[in-house]
Amino acid sequence: GRSPCGGCYIRPTHDGYGLEASPFRNIPVSMYWVIVTMTTVGYGDFYPTSTIGRSVTIVVVYAGILAIALPITVIGNNFTRNYEVHRVNTERQRERTQKL
Repeated sequence: GRSPCGGCYIRPTHDGYGLEASPFRNIPVSMYWVIVTMTTVGYGDFYPTSTIGRSVTIVVVYAGILAIALPITVIGNNFTRNYEVHRVNTERQRERTQKL
């Protein structure tokens, strides 16, 4: 028979007894799904339906990663370095106090 969605992939249903059209209609839709899934953003309750909307979403997702994830690693490294200096200074102070 003819495909109900004009050439898209037809896959078995979850129960395995029927067939359904894949929700991945084309490569851009599939790429959008991959990016949103890899970055684990959103719950699917609101989502863009146009190509422009999906493109903006991808840019915003990656901007969010750059704005949050990268600075956090720098802050974490600085905190670790400063905490180590504080710990060493505290230990030296304790040793000086015990000698007196």
